[in-house]
Formats: sequence, structure tokens, C-alpha cells
Amino acid sequence: MSPQLNFNYKQMIKKNNNNYIPLNYNFSDVFSLGLTFLNVMSLESVANLNSNIDALENRVNEVNDLKLYSKVIFFYKKFKLLIQETINSLRSMLVWDEAARPGFDKLFSSIKKWGKELN
Repeated sequence: MSPQLNFNYKQMIKKNNNNYIPLNYNFSDVFSLGLTFLNVMSLESVANLNSNIDALENRVNEVNDLKLYSKVIFFYKKFKLLIQETINSLRSMLVWDEAARPGFDKLFSSIKKWGKELN
């Protein structure tokens, strides 16, 4: 759940209907999918990362640091590129500011682009 959707949900629970923030569900879904990827890549819970930007950035940086281990274990150039591009996509999906987050169309376009570079 994106930070914006999380905020609106908490307002709904409090029955504070006058305090909702505008929400773009497409960008909210991108953030949610990014959290799912982060959960898979880090093998750790992502609970509450949608309400704590510092914890979220720390977790993404931890996943980014894991790519160093992959350089030792896997020496194939294409695999390293795939890891880096995946981390770059993950980082863009988890941008806190909804307006700065890519939509699915832009996300898929960049995935197609680096997919061609891998071939």
C-alpha cells in the first residue's frame, strides 16, 4: 500500500473524511508492486515501510549492497546488468512522492529497453 493510500486508509478508520489526500491509483499500485519486489529481494518483511521513508530507503540501500555479493558469486556481465536495472526499477517504483513515481507504461517501457540490451 502506498504512503498516500495508507494515509487515506488511516483517515477512513478515524472517520476523518475531510482530511483525504488526492490519490492516483496507478502510481499507488506501482509503489505496492515495488514493495512486493523489495520483500522478495530482501527476504524480509516490508511491513510499515510505507509509513517510514528512512526505513524504506535503508532497506532499498541494503538490497543495493547485495549486488556486491553477486559480483563475487556471478561474474556474467549480463547478470550484473540485470541486477542493477532491477534495483534501478525498484528504486523508481518506491519513490515516496507519488507524482515522481513512474506509471506502469513508463516502467514497462524501461524494462523492455534494458531487456533488449541484455540480448
